[in-house]
Amino acid sequence: MLSKKEARRLAAVRERECTETYLRSADEASFQRLFELEAYRRAETIFSYIGIGLEPDTAVIINNALKSGKKVAVPKITGRGTMEAAFISSLEELSEGAFGLLEPPAGYTAVELSETDVIILPASAFSRRLERLGRGGGYYDRFLLVSRGIKIGIGREQLLFDTLPTEPHDIGPDVLITEKEIRSRR
Repeated sequence: MLSKKEARRLAAVRERECTETYLRSADEASFQRLFELEAYRRAETIFSYIGIGLEPDTAVIINNALKSGKKVAVPKITGRGTMEAAFISSLEELSEGAFGLLEPPAGYTAVELSETDVIILPASAFSRRLERLGRGGGYYDRFLLVSRGIKIGIGREQLLFDTLPTEPHDIGPDVLITEKEIRSRR
């Protein structure tokens, strides 16, 4: 079994080897599956990370949710290993914050994660067994402890692992959506 560090490194290599065309088309198909998912359609409030680099462009999800009248929250780093969910009404409100990530400005309205219906999870990698390998800071594993909403990962079939190294505190998705299918625990 790979270590988490080795799995993150391998995931990054595999992602860089994918064509931009594949990444974009896989994400578009996955987003369409998400938008058709009953849990998403019924959700009043969603939480989503802001995709960067080669990650899925979650701006598409955020804009869809806002246009659909949903409340949208995004992460705001508040300290080492901690973050909050902050409401936004537009992506234009965001500016560069911790780790070069886009974040809400000062004076944001915080929301309890327990009040969100759908949570879009970031990952270095996902597995076919619905495991999630984060970026290594533990932010989301701590953050998700109070969540009641359905946790959804957006993955790409070519990048899925059969299994990933996990520890008891690691929190994976309830649903994993790729361009080819939806895998679910529920």
